[in-house]
Amino acid sequence: MTEGIGIPEHKAQSTSPQLRPLISIIVPAYNCEKFIARALDSLINQDISPRNYEILITDDGSTDNTGTICDTLAAKHSFIHVTHTENFGASHARNVALPQCRGEYITFCDADDYVSPQMVSVLTKTIDIHHRPDFLVWHYYNKYERNDHSRHVFELPDSGLPVYDVQNMAEADSEYSNGEELGFRILKDNVVGGFTWNKLIRRELVNTGFNENLKVLMDQY
Repeated sequence: MTEGIGIPEHKAQSTSPQLRPLISIIVPAYNCEKFIARALDSLINQDISPRNYEILITDDGSTDNTGTICDTLAAKHSFIHVTHTENFGASHARNVALPQCRGEYITFCDADDYVSPQMVSVLTKTIDIHHRPDFLVWHYYNKYERNDHSRHVFELPDSGLPVYDVQNMAEADSEYSNGEELGFRILKDNVVGGFTWNKLIRRELVNTGFNENLKVLMDQY
């Protein structure tokens, strides 16, 4: 994922939530009719107004009812946006959604995961507490269900939450002025990990997208 981390020229200015959502949540979806509704329901039923966030789903050429489920929910909720593409993989699905994001920050949710009802409100408060950082990471836990399938579930942030201001880090340490090198440095933190679904990233930092040639470790690169 570090290919998508760069150094912004300046901090984005805060805008009214009526005009621009604070957070954009990207959901890549492929043949996940058995659990996509649960993931989306958890994102829809947040304890904060939907004007504060948006959900962008890329249906990656599903051959089951995934696309229909997503379209049905989008028809009911104006803050959900669905794009249908051919099947090119999760990295391509995320890249399709990136230029559509209107939020000041971007995060991700996999179709087989789900989050707590407090996720968006807690992240919103955490952004303010830490004076709008560039890069924010939260804790999660794995919930094992039938067939030994693990879902990554959002855990509320605590005082140990890693927060990174990429601009200030680069200015303070010329060795890491290159965005990609700095991205690798951050991802080496064991708490951070090379995942998309436990991070909130300032939109300007995700400037080149994901490597669509990879078949494994797509999140990290």
